Amino acid sequence: MGNAMAQEGKLGMVAASQQGIVGLRLQNALPSSRVVYVSATGATKVSNLSYANRLGLWQTGDFPFTSREDFVESIEGSGIAAMEVVARDLKALGLYLARSLSFEGVEYQTLYIELTSTQERSYNSYSDAFGVIHHNLDKALEACNISGDKTYNRAAKMSAVSQFESHKQRFFNHLLTGMKCPQLIKAIEQNLAQGLAVVIQIVSTNEELLKRRLDEVPASEWKDLNLDLTPREYVMDYLMSAFPVHLHSIHSGVDGEERSEPVFDADGSPVISQEAVALRDALVDKLASLAPIPGALEQLLWHFGNKQIAEVTGRSKRVLKDDSGRLFVDSRGSGANIAETAAFMQGDKQILIQYFSVKDKNR
Repeated sequence: MGNAMAQEGKLGMVAASQQGIVGLRLQNALPSSRVVYVSATGATKVSNLSYANRLGLWQTGDFPFTSREDFVESIEGSGIAAMEVVARDLKALGLYLARSLSFEGVEYQTLYIELTSTQERSYNSYSDAFGVIHHNLDKALEACNISGDKTYNRAAKMSAVSQFESHKQRFFNHLLTGMKCPQLIKAIEQNLAQGLAVVIQIVSTNEELLKRRLDEVPASEWKDLNLDLTPREYVMDYLMSAFPVHLHSIHSGVDGEERSEPVFDADGSPVISQEAVALRDALVDKLASLAPIPGALEQLLWHFGNKQIAEVTGRSKRVLKDDSGRLFVDSRGSGANIAETAAFMQGDKQILIQYFSVKDKNR
């Protein structure tokens, strides 16, 4: 019911949801009823309070807001600090309670990961590769007339650098997580030997990467795959789709400032800088020569097998490994998560892997 009022979106006004509208009508139709609001994001996003008429945040005189729209607009303009004030005042009035699970009786220990010499060499190799990518990126921007001694197209340079940094952070996040898995697998095996059940939370399933790779493979080959699902594929995607190779021409504006714009041929296609393409292809060859490190979810599934692991994620397809070591595509139906959860709760499977998104973490 959080979208109980129309709001301005990126592409214009977004209409209120039918659930939100019905929720408001129900409150208006039953003015004497008692109402309890339960929200996971009520204190983080002001529009998620737009259905909570009974709190008296507007049109009551208790708060300085003449209407719901006035409340939302005023609080949004003041940011998260204003939401904290609202939450504080509602608590003081006895209208708001924030609850969390008790940690009484909970024990935890930190699992320290010591990288092997092979892992250290692999990490250093990838770090060196990213240093080369950064250097070649600067040379490619210069070859395309985007920047050099000075920047001729600030937007194009910012886009190229921003995408590079984004892919770099994502890659090393997956790389470090993948390197932790061998030690994690040993700890899981010890827990299973003690008769314990294991719950694992992951923050990424690499589903988008998997979808892109499967789109490149005919469905007839899905039963015997030869597929690279390592984090380096994120960098490969960047090099092939976002690395600057389009040639720009430098012009002088009426203010005398030199700027560059993309060059197009007679057919309207962008002109490619062969020098930039050569720099990109050299990077692709270098990355392809480095040792692959599979993603965390794949490592766990391939080691323990799907008969022992209950996977509760949003993936509709996944790549599994059979007894002979062959990779194949497994399709998951809409009820897969419910069935997997039931299998874990009944003891049919000893390991539960749950997708834990950043959005869930914020809640």
